Amino acid sequence: NGRFPIDMYEDNAIVITERTGEIWDPENYDRKFKGPMTLREAFKQSRNTIATNLTQEITPGRVRQYAQMMGIQTRIPEVKSIGIGTSAVTLLDLVTAYGVFPNYGIRVDPVAVTRIEDSEGGVIFEQEGIVGKEVLPKSVAVVMTDMLRSVVDEPGGTGRAIRWKFKFKPQAAGKTGTTNDYRDAWFIGYTPHLV
Repeated sequence: NGRFPIDMYEDNAIVITERTGEIWDPENYDRKFKGPMTLREAFKQSRNTIATNLTQEITPGRVRQYAQMMGIQTRIPEVKSIGIGTSAVTLLDLVTAYGVFPNYGIRVDPVAVTRIEDSEGGVIFEQEGIVGKEVLPKSVAVVMTDMLRSVVDEPGGTGRAIRWKFKFKPQAAGKTGTTNDYRDAWFIGYTPHLV
């Protein structure tokens, strides 16, 4: 949508008025504001205020459209907080959507069973050819993978602990997320072989 990782945004306090008239003031995980930074840096550090501003520019409807194209089947309300992941979605939906990035923009719906044989080796069931669908331009998927790698590999990345704390060595890319009041902290990502 015409945005690039080098575009500058302000990480400052914002106040959003929802359709209901309710006031929402998004916070960052560290409850601090760091001023101007690139989208790449904001993504790496998981700056909610910048994600919210970007969502307002692109529109919540467009964000929802991308999520659905990439494999999120769970209902996602078109709200201003959609860009920071406020909708509850299934893990299978997240895995499907994140699989689009390392697959160069191609969504492949997950299949649990590809083949069943009887005790004598006779095929009882075999999954027909698995077909993918292009849902993102290859160039966008490659840039997103690079940004997701920065979350894990670069200083200040919110997923960097997998390297220094857990000694995870393989190539990896992913994103962290935290629920309100720090009840849950998530990381979803991928290596060259696994989402």
